[in-house]
Amino acid sequence: MSLACSPLRAAAWPEVAEPDNVQSQWVSKDMIYNGIPMRVSRFSSSLPVASVVAFYNRQWPGQTVVNEVGAKTVVGHAQGEHYITVEISGKGAGSEAQVGIVRLLKQKPTTAPGADFPKPQGTQVVNDITYLDTPGRTLAMESTLSPFQSEAFYANRLPAAGWQRDTGGRPCSMVALQCVVRYSRGKQDMTMTFQRHEQGSSIVVNQIQH
Repeated sequence: MSLACSPLRAAAWPEVAEPDNVQSQWVSKDMIYNGIPMRVSRFSSSLPVASVVAFYNRQWPGQTVVNEVGAKTVVGHAQGEHYITVEISGKGAGSEAQVGIVRLLKQKPTTAPGADFPKPQGTQVVNDITYLDTPGRTLAMESTLSPFQSEAFYANRLPAAGWQRDTGGRPCSMVALQCVVRYSRGKQDMTMTFQRHEQGSSIVVNQIQH
């Protein structure tokens, strides 16, 4: 993934209209989500969920798919080589929405999410997100190990890859329900959060580049 290609990718994104008088912001204009180019924004509106859904049905008449997913209403729309989803949920008397646009690739990504990151045996990668506009990465994984065992795995392997652990932090205890450790390598900082659950632990890795 080259940062040099980012402007070309960004120029190709379709514009997605928003209802009047919303408060909106970008989550990321240029990211790679599990190997797929994507961009995400969100907004808050005084309109109820049904009115926001109706707004997008008018924007794309006869070209939407609307589904209820948990507490959210998801409006989907295919546009050229992109697919747009608007996830809407109630917020007080109004609503909030997340707008995601993915580029439909002609071929599946050849590299599995998280393939370049060390993982304990049996660990599954849930999400691998690389942010190209504000260089960084978020990796979410599920491990069958406890937080103590998972943290020890990385403490043994990351130094060989050039990562230095923050000396101010403490190792996970054997009974820890959650622990957070920090590493750095050159201009990169990495925070790792380990959270215990019944089947093992969840691991969330956040990397940023200065």
